[in-house]
Amino acid sequence: MNVLDGLKKGFTAVGIFFLLSLVISSAAFAEQQQVEGVGTYLMENTGIENDEMAKERAKYEAMRDACRQAAAFLERSADMSHGQLTDGELRDYAFKVLRVQGLPYFTQSIDMNGMLFRCQLHVQVDTWDFKNVSSASLQEARRFADNQERLIREMDDLKYSYKYAFSEAEKNDLRYRMKQVFERFTGKKSQPIIPNITVSDNSKTLAKLAYDDGNGRYAYKDYGAALMYYQKALGYDPNLYEAYTNMGIIYKAVLLDYDKARECYEKALAISPADDTTIYDMGLLYRDGYKNYDKAMEYYLKALRVNPEYKRIPIAIAEIYVDTGKIDEAIAILQKTDSEASSTHRAWKTWGRIYYYKGEYDKAMEALDKSIKLKDTYAETYLYRSLTYEKLGKKAEAIKDIEKAKELNPMDDLIKQHYQRLTEHPTQTHNQKNVS
Repeated sequence: MNVLDGLKKGFTAVGIFFLLSLVISSAAFAEQQQVEGVGTYLMENTGIENDEMAKERAKYEAMRDACRQAAAFLERSADMSHGQLTDGELRDYAFKVLRVQGLPYFTQSIDMNGMLFRCQLHVQVDTWDFKNVSSASLQEARRFADNQERLIREMDDLKYSYKYAFSEAEKNDLRYRMKQVFERFTGKKSQPIIPNITVSDNSKTLAKLAYDDGNGRYAYKDYGAALMYYQKALGYDPNLYEAYTNMGIIYKAVLLDYDKARECYEKALAISPADDTTIYDMGLLYRDGYKNYDKAMEYYLKALRVNPEYKRIPIAIAEIYVDTGKIDEAIAILQKTDSEASSTHRAWKTWGRIYYYKGEYDKAMEALDKSIKLKDTYAETYLYRSLTYEKLGKKAEAIKDIEKAKELNPMDDLIKQHYQRLTEHPTQTHNQKNVS
């Protein structure tokens, strides 16, 4: 038995050595070569693109050039099984596996039609990476290549449309769409496109008149007309970020289109990134619309850094504390606010919610009444006054307020939940319980 065991161990050792020698020899005979890719891209003098976009397009062309050279090298290599992969498959797969060595080198020069960007980069080609390629990997590489080419065509189409756009509002929309397509192309967030647009004094005057007309329509709750005038103002002066901010308010508070509101706020901040009012409004959007309290707090603190004297911020932070169950922290902030900030509709609404959660329903009712007298279009205030009426045994008033809340914000889940509960017929509820 000892002899047999010794033979088995000997054969095992020989087998392992043989396998290792195969692996080492295969790796040793793999061929490698460094190739340089060069690509250029012309950024025309239009305003729909920025330097970041132009560099990425030049880098993409440089990478395609490197992949063409890599495919040519692989087809010449004696280490490759010729005929296994076509030239197109080699180029597509190279784009998937090759990695740039070091940092790409960019240069730029003035061209008659714009700015010409040039990119140089180096990649290491190893035949080992192209052996035993699966059909699934090839299909994935092909899909990626097709998608990138599709996005490039889409960006070029947007550039063409931009050349023949009539209004500045249309151009703003095309710039925003270009930013979205570019982010899909690179897989990362891009810097906002801030065009360098010179506006004449006459255009600024016309923009201000249209903007004031929009504010007047807004005051009379003619929101459709207000949006039209704000768009008209931006047509005269695309740098009038206040028009974007006011449009965002309408989309958020009236039309309940939170994505469109965010788009407007982003455009306003792209023009004026330090505008504390727009930053604050973005925080309200994340708190009221998306219920994203962390993101809302991020914007509130940013607004406070821009303007430490911003009196609305403490109230907004107190709201988030109430939302997250930190009642004592909310009270501490509210007690420190000055008389002006503590007399707003949001401040009274926040006190009303605090008293409601503390079970002090008479005080809650008093605070919520004050809030509604200051602003009667805020659904959340009606919701909590409805809940307070219910606690006080006033079912009819509770139903009336929850119906108002639902009318103002039919999409809010909490409002829908309490509306269904308060308006549900007792017999129906009893039958549902029997069924369950």
